[in-house]
Order: sequence, then structure tokens, then C-alpha cells
Amino acid sequence: MPIYPGRKPRVWRVTVDAKGKRHEEAFHGTKTEAKEHEARMRVALGARGRLSQRIAPLFSDLAADYSVHAKANLADATWRKVRVYQVATLRDFFGRYRLTDLSTELVDDYKDERRKAVRPSSVNNELRVFGTMLRWARDDRTLGRGGRAGPRASVRRARLVLLACDPYLFSDRFP
Repeated sequence: MPIYPGRKPRVWRVTVDAKGKRHEEAFHGTKTEAKEHEARMRVALGARGRLSQRIAPLFSDLAADYSVHAKANLADATWRKVRVYQVATLRDFFGRYRLTDLSTELVDDYKDERRKAVRPSSVNNELRVFGTMLRWARDDRTLGRGGRAGPRASVRRARLVLLACDPYLFSDRFP
């Protein structure tokens, strides 16, 4: 983090971000000495150890969690006749990817592969379920909501993925 001038001459505010928190100290001296103090602060704060960084879950884990949610909240016939197969198909293709690895290119690959086996309407329905799963992960599992560890990038990427699906499906949901 930068070094800011203080309110008095030869006083510097030295700020360092470590372990998800901002540490700030006032330092009396020259700017060069303040930079050296910042380096010492970084070493001291880093020497205490780092918190493990949160890793985005695999899509297969999301599919398993969503299945439990869907069984509890969908009509029994909807789950048994349709949704269980859609989730399984999505899990088979996207299961090995982390949520942060999802991209529009990956969705395009999925669409191209699935079009060889099923009708376009089936692909659109599967992509609709894919979007539902990502929204459920974002909203109900609080991915990307609050806290520094939330994978905000994956939420943005999920929006891009959803927009890569047929536009009429999601045009009203994402401004």
C-alpha cells in the first residue's frame, strides 16, 4: 500500500494490507525512511503466517449441494422426471472445473457438444438450469456476498456465462 503524507511535516501514514486487514501506522521521518518502515512492517506482518486463501468450489460440489436444495424445494415430479437429469448432464461436463474457471468459451463448448446429441430446446433448458444453479450459489450460499474471501470474480464470470447463453433467457435478469 502507499505511503501517505501526514497532517504535520515529516509525518507519514504507512498502510499495509495483510491477512484481510489494513494496518496503519504514523511514522516520523523522511519519505525514504517511511518506505523502509513499510518494508519492515510487511515482513513483520507476513512472518505471523497467512490465512489460507479460500478456493472456489468445484462445480460438482455445487451440483451436489444444489441437488439437495432442489429435492427439497421443487415438486417431486419436476425433480424426478427432468431436473435430476439436467443437473447430472451439467455435472458431467462442468464438474471438474472450479467456479472461478467457468467462462463463456466453456459454455460455448458445452453448447456445441450437446447440440450433437439433443435438440436446441433441450440445450437451452439445461443452460437455464445452469444459470439457476449459479444464481442459487451466489444468493443462497452467499458466494460473492460480503467478506474479502468471496469470489467476486466468479460472480462476474457467472454473469458473462449466463449472457453467453441464449440472450432471451436472461435479458431481464442482468441489467
